[in-house]
Amino acid sequence: MNIKQQIVAISLFLIAFSSCMTLQNPTFQGVENVKVNQVSGNNISVDISFKVFNPNSIGFTIADAGVDATINGNKVGNIILDDNAYLKANTTSTGKVTVTLPYSTISNYLPQIFMGQSLDLKLAGDVKVRKFLFSKKFKFELNHKLKPSDIKI
Repeated sequence: MNIKQQIVAISLFLIAFSSCMTLQNPTFQGVENVKVNQVSGNNISVDISFKVFNPNSIGFTIADAGVDATINGNKVGNIILDDNAYLKANTTSTGKVTVTLPYSTISNYLPQIFMGQSLDLKLAGDVKVRKFLFSKKFKFELNHKLKPSDIKI
């Protein structure tokens, strides 16, 4: 078998393998904590740690995310993925994302926090996962009742 035939054979194998492989959506199980990371100028950087369950028999890397954050129904920022987190097969893992918010946006919610009231946090968007050459996008929505005790400063 020459090199061209080997490349064709491997390509056909990979195409056949990828069409048989179906991935189930990872399940976001909730927010673990919210930590004010940095206050700089007019912005506040907030780390959000969350739990996610991978129900698949293979692990994969979270390669990209397009996620919006809302509080009490109002959009407050976009999520930046910290790094390419690896989710092990059939396991619950902890992930972390960072949201940079203008102080003017978050200051609207400070009275509620100081009065001990909860905020409705919603993270929604899509996540792209990758395993070797294969990738797939999943849509997700995570709703969490953010209590003042969840926020670490």
